[in-house]
Amino acid sequence: IGKSFSVLQKRLKKHSKMNILHSPTLTSELSNSNLFLDTNAIKGLLNIQEMLTLFKVELECSFTTIPSVVFEFTRGSETPGVFNERREFIDRLGNVYPIEKHLEELQELIIVLQRLGGNASYTDFLLTACLHQFRNSFLLTEDHKDFPLEILDRKHLITVDTGKEIRNYGIYQWSISKFDKAADNILKRKPPF
Repeated sequence: IGKSFSVLQKRLKKHSKMNILHSPTLTSELSNSNLFLDTNAIKGLLNIQEMLTLFKVELECSFTTIPSVVFEFTRGSETPGVFNERREFIDRLGNVYPIEKHLEELQELIIVLQRLGGNASYTDFLLTACLHQFRNSFLLTEDHKDFPLEILDRKHLITVDTGKEIRNYGIYQWSISKFDKAADNILKRKPPF
């Protein structure tokens, strides 16, 4: 991933020995998949080399994020140089998809998510919208409470034991059947027959 990755990793790295635990089906289910990344997932990939190797090298996943995640990841940069390093790291990881341009098409999703409640941020809403738009993609996040299982499937949990702390990442995917059920209840849709 280049020079900026190694500079950032040295600056932010806090752990030396990692143990990553995951389901044996992770490889077959996620190989060559697209993963949308939440801010905490990008930080995890930066700080935990083994996690980056797992997804990028072993599973050959592609990465996508959204502009508000880029904002969150670069927020707090002490200098323009640090900002540029962080932005370059994201650019080298993968793509930035402008989901905000498609909000007009997502009225039902917006209503359903608003009614499901929770404390999801605007960024979390947009990441959920990405899963709605790209239904074969997955989301990698540590924010388990912000992504409603009423409309998503949690496909996998990945536990990272750093030796000092344990981090749990979830891999989520859109569920058409769950969303249809939730939308029917919330929007009071009637079956077509």
